[in-house]
Amino acid sequence: MKLAFRTLMIGCLLWACGGAGVSWAQTPPDSAKPAVRRDARADESAVAKALRTRVDFEFAKTPLKDVAVFIADQHGINVRLDSQALQDDGITQNAAVTIHLRDVSLRSALRLMLEPLGLTFTADDEFLIITTPTKAEARMSVRVYPVRDLVAVKHSDDEVLVDTDSLVELIATKVAPDSWPAGTGPIGGIAALGDTLAINQSDDVHEQIAALLDALRRLQAGYVKDPQQPADTLFLEQVAAKNHEIAKKLKQPLQVEFVDTPLTDVAKFLTERLGVSFVIDRLSLQDDGIDPNVAVTFKARATADRLLLHMLEPLGLTYLVDDEVIQITTPTQAEARLTTRVYPVYDLIDDTKREVWESSQLEELRDALTTVVATDSWDSVGRPGAVAGWTRTPALIIGQTIEVHDRIERFLADLRAARQSPANTDPLPISAIKEDSVANRLRTYNLPRDQEGKLHHHAEQVAAVLRRELLEQFGKQAEGISVEPVGDGIVVVKGNSEVQRLAERVMNSLGISPFGLPIGLGAASGMGGGIF
Repeated sequence: MKLAFRTLMIGCLLWACGGAGVSWAQTPPDSAKPAVRRDARADESAVAKALRTRVDFEFAKTPLKDVAVFIADQHGINVRLDSQALQDDGITQNAAVTIHLRDVSLRSALRLMLEPLGLTFTADDEFLIITTPTKAEARMSVRVYPVRDLVAVKHSDDEVLVDTDSLVELIATKVAPDSWPAGTGPIGGIAALGDTLAINQSDDVHEQIAALLDALRRLQAGYVKDPQQPADTLFLEQVAAKNHEIAKKLKQPLQVEFVDTPLTDVAKFLTERLGVSFVIDRLSLQDDGIDPNVAVTFKARATADRLLLHMLEPLGLTYLVDDEVIQITTPTQAEARLTTRVYPVYDLIDDTKREVWESSQLEELRDALTTVVATDSWDSVGRPGAVAGWTRTPALIIGQTIEVHDRIERFLADLRAARQSPANTDPLPISAIKEDSVANRLRTYNLPRDQEGKLHHHAEQVAAVLRRELLEQFGKQAEGISVEPVGDGIVVVKGNSEVQRLAERVMNSLGISPFGLPIGLGAASGMGGGIF
């Protein structure tokens, strides 16, 4: 750990706003008074308060400009249509808005309402601005984040050391990675000043950063309370509490029977039964040639989340929990809009070995998860799923689809159950293993080849690595163990189950599976999951 006082990815800290052709929605009666600029962090603005307000939206082909006036009247805020930006993108102020929502925040309602129109919103002190995503991303602002509680550690001699490197790297890789230097979007910047971060970013990215920091603080609070107690998964979205509530509702049993029922009617039925708004992502369905009124025929009783997946899969659809609603969408769109969650795993880490968290235990858990859970969905094989480790309070921060998140939850639950199982007793010491019992199994490893048949590894080199590791682990007992290369592409290992498990771990570290495929390609090639 080291004292960090450095600047990473400094972006432009000033921005200029243009805007010819501005259209104003109706404003509160005192709007003619001179505007007084306030620091939104010290004294929350009216717009910030309004965005947290719970709303019910019922619009049917309502002109956008009329919706803007309605929002301004209902919440007593200034709403501005960025007419020039809309015009540049060929969007009219009379664009029809059709949406039905209940009990969601105004922030989520605006996102859901504007996205089908190719629009978004941003806040500038006392103004809510409806604009295009390109314009919103370019409208950056600087915010200062105190992070002493997340980066400072008190040394044994009472010296306080600050290390912001890990936090800066986590933010840059997990929060809108395309928006930092070397990315493809508008470039933001982070300046690390001791135990404080100064960040220049768009409003949307600032929201995500604030949500990440909040999750890390909740993670830390859970660990301090009881480092051995399994903690709930932490949702990273700004509307985490509502999305977490929805996730719990999806675990309740549900029975349905639909016969040639339009999907729109199915969505209405589920909204009433679960008390959660269901929204059909019409644009994504239309892009894939799927009618939002496609007929649904399905009968089942199961937890709501499993029922939804099995009901939608034959239609070429799936769902995701986002913006306080359940969105029915296409797998392509769901994969493009991964949700990030923080999985506390400190109860799965040996607290007596804290010094090897980063280099060993957390990395081992991460590698095990990506080896056996949805192996064809991770960035290691060119897919969007990604996992990062947070070592200060051991956790895995994972961006994935909701279906894979469900698998991860079950994997970690099974892992915790296995650790508590009576069968999980202390292993027999090596000295107690009889010599004639350590060499009672044969296992063949076919080394992976590329499409042209070229080997990724040489059998003799792999065998040499295995022999060295087995000798180091088993000592004298290794005399009954053998590792032999057979031809160019096969390695045979002779030994008991403990020997084979060590051989598997060594092979996995080399990127080799028992199936002769590179690790992580098993499911993609129809061979199933990996072994750890």
